[in-house]
Amino acid sequence: MIYSSAGSSQNEINRIRRKLLPFIVKGIFSALAGMLLLALAVINLYVVLFEPALQLDRESLQLLFSVIGGLGVALIIESVYQRNALQKQKLSYIKKRIKNSHVPEVLRDSYMVRIKQEPGNRTTLFQAFLQEEENLQSKRQSR
Repeated sequence: MIYSSAGSSQNEINRIRRKLLPFIVKGIFSALAGMLLLALAVINLYVVLFEPALQLDRESLQLLFSVIGGLGVALIIESVYQRNALQKQKLSYIKKRIKNSHVPEVLRDSYMVRIKQEPGNRTTLFQAFLQEEENLQSKRQSR
């Protein structure tokens, strides 16, 4: 499938964002819930362990708050996996989009190499690629 550059590069970026939105939401939710549960567990474990005035069933509370803390850590780890999945999906889309573009092969290969070498700049490089693709398309149409 050859992509037309009739749409702007911003439309292309928005298309990626819509496609990746479920990963983003799940990752944010997992991280936030995990941090809250972990903080709750640590604070309450501190109170249960070091507050001598409490006359409660300490072992049961220690177990409960330890489980809550473990659940918090698990959610934080899940958010890391979600972030990695997000990056893989994003990279896959970008590579597929560049590969199926109508620009010269030399330019496609150049951007593919740069995307591999500079993982932190993938979105910026992809936007530059889309802009260059639009420029080439407008030059072809003006001839």
